[in-house]
Amino acid sequence: MAEHQNGTIRSTDAQDGFKLFSQMKKLEEQKKEFESELAEVEGSFKEFLQSVNGHKISYEKRDDNKNKMTFLFWLENDIIQSNSCEV
Repeated sequence: MAEHQNGTIRSTDAQDGFKLFSQMKKLEEQKKEFESELAEVEGSFKEFLQSVNGHKISYEKRDDNKNKMTFLFWLENDIIQSNSCEV
């Protein structure tokens, strides 16, 4: 680190830094894509919930132990709600 303070940076250090910077930018772009896709899915689910005119949608699922779980979904103030958590 001392060599960095007096202004000399080895080319391998610079190359490693550039690789980290490039990886960071790539991950930021993937995050933007993921957020965009997630917003699209959320919009579609909201449209579906709006089409049922305020009714709750139920979904039954069995876990690995064959216990039945019932999930409810509905739209409240344009926010998707569920009995398991706020989505």
